[in-house]
Amino acid sequence: GRHKMKVKYATQVFSRSVHAELQFASLCNVMKAQDTVEVVTAIDKLFSSLNGVRNSARPLNGPITDKSGHFEFWEEINPFLFVIKKQDRRRHLHQ
Repeated sequence: GRHKMKVKYATQVFSRSVHAELQFASLCNVMKAQDTVEVVTAIDKLFSSLNGVRNSARPLNGPITDKSGHFEFWEEINPFLFVIKKQDRRRHLHQ
């Protein structure tokens, strides 16, 4: 059967601390992680924008209003979330 995943685990994976660790590894050339850093950052901000608890350190946390910045952020992140790039599987198998 299907198992439910707790949201708290997903938010931990896409947290600021994970972002910081990946960013550090990428900057120190320990690993190529810049694309992953961008994904983690975007998802972390998306979770924040959907969290209704006000937090001054995270401007997107809190109620959605005309002036809260939520709508602008969602317009900005929309292409990131919904773009699907088609790739030739065979090309990747031979690389």
